[in-house]
Amino acid sequence: MVVRQVRGNNVGRTSDTPNTPLPGRSRPNLHTIPKSPSTYTESTLKRTVNHFFLSKAHNYRAPESTEYLPTGRPGEVAIYQDSLKAGLRFPLHPFLVEFFCTFNLSPGQLVPNALRMLNYYLLVCMLKGLEPSIDVFRLLFEMKPLDRYDCFVVFSHRDQGIPVHDHFKIPNFPTSNSGWKSRYFFVRPADGDFPFPLDWGVPPFEDFNTTPILTESEIDSLIILRVIAPLGQSMNDVLTDDALVSVGIGRPYDMSADKFTEDFLEELARRNSRSQRKRRRDNSSVDPASSEANPAPDHQDSLSVDPSPAVQTATVLSLRHAAFRKMCDQVDKIEQTDRLLEKKSNDLLDCRRALSEKTELLEEREARIAELERLLAEHEDLLQQSNHKAQSLEENIGRLEGELTARGESTVEEYQCTDEYMMTVAMVGVRGREMAFRKSRVWLIERCPTIDFSGAPFMPVDDEEEDED
Repeated sequence: MVVRQVRGNNVGRTSDTPNTPLPGRSRPNLHTIPKSPSTYTESTLKRTVNHFFLSKAHNYRAPESTEYLPTGRPGEVAIYQDSLKAGLRFPLHPFLVEFFCTFNLSPGQLVPNALRMLNYYLLVCMLKGLEPSIDVFRLLFEMKPLDRYDCFVVFSHRDQGIPVHDHFKIPNFPTSNSGWKSRYFFVRPADGDFPFPLDWGVPPFEDFNTTPILTESEIDSLIILRVIAPLGQSMNDVLTDDALVSVGIGRPYDMSADKFTEDFLEELARRNSRSQRKRRRDNSSVDPASSEANPAPDHQDSLSVDPSPAVQTATVLSLRHAAFRKMCDQVDKIEQTDRLLEKKSNDLLDCRRALSEKTELLEEREARIAELERLLAEHEDLLQQSNHKAQSLEENIGRLEGELTARGESTVEEYQCTDEYMMTVAMVGVRGREMAFRKSRVWLIERCPTIDFSGAPFMPVDDEEEDED
């Protein structure tokens, strides 16, 4: 992660004199800096170092009675006890170093809840596999000064044009941080210097609150962050040592520690006992600086021996076991999802098979309908032809009757009175009428040889039909 250089390329350097600002860098108004002395002593400081498992690669010093914020010896930075509760650990994560260097701020200028918000954002990004970005953080939150102290920085959700449901969801903050300004001490590296500003600068509220331009990957991260549910109910439940260590934000022990002694083992066993865990829960709200009247036993104050690689290995195994359980849960979810997908695939195949069968039945039905329509059309054609023939025969027989009537012949009336005619008429359908007309023609020719039927408009009669008749 590249650390941004701003304001005269003076980031990460310390001044020779604590009261001398860095070149090109302004200091906040001294009247807005609290002038309360620290309540820390060497005894309470040692208990704090042991309680939070602070790195042995740094030196810790309780302020003298004449030292106030933000002054300190060269190379030192002021740290609050509540900042440790908020997840601040040394060495700082590169993202935090980049943040302090980008805005020329010292860690002591962030109020505890602001530091909680910054660490929580970093924790979520690390757990979700996202690259932490200062510009994304700027788009989620805005920087504001603390009441009466413009040297301190607080964060709040951006409200301009952003609905409440699109805010970055965070757990609840502690109900009270009363007295945090007086619980501070000084820290410096055992070797080298801090890679971030030590002197307090003027917080760049206006620059921070301008709308940044995001890259495509940052836009994707922003979309993911706005839909993630809080990791817990309260910040104290989320920003634990185990959670911070699991993502590399801090570690309880130095990796280059020496072998531990029997005293450390006894103290470690005592701390992990059930009674001591209950006592720590009962006294979790007690301030180490306020317990100076009841100092801890001598063996606890002198507990400065680092754990051996065995303890480190146990810690790593515990983290790996937790990661393995998480991986097993994910595998179970994946297998359950695969089974559900397989069931849905089978259901889909059944639906496709049923649809194919119904399609075939529909095609067969359409073919039958087409065949019936064809037969019906042929039947209608035949019916029209028969009707046309019958109509022609009726017209012809009418003309013949008219001609016979004009000649005074009564042959037709006589024929209509015969049984043969009645039987012929009784035949059903157009075919029977046609046969009747033909029989009438034959009968008339036989009975009336004097009439010339050669020009009569009768339909021609086939020999086969006459034989059948």
